[in-house]
Amino acid sequence: MKPRNGDYPVRMFIRHKAILRLQDAAAWVDIGTPIDEILFKDITETLFNADTNPELYRSYASREQAAEVEDQVVSEIVQTYRHIQSQISNPIVQRLNALI
Repeated sequence: MKPRNGDYPVRMFIRHKAILRLQDAAAWVDIGTPIDEILFKDITETLFNADTNPELYRSYASREQAAEVEDQVVSEIVQTYRHIQSQISNPIVQRLNALI
């Protein structure tokens, strides 16, 4: 049975799942550092852009299909956040940040 309006991925739920996954990873590695809220916001705003992820703005026939898209975007947020955080200690990045 096809829903009348379809199911859409829920961006608030995506943010929540990404934060939970990042917190779990931080506890597992025993980093003990809180999530950089400004960085997280910048990443999610970029990845929630309709040009970057148009699939977030499409209707899906089932909640399961929408959840698959949510999971893909969560993974993308987490990977992007981890990559950026891993580059913070890079001496070149530190010098560039000092120039700013």
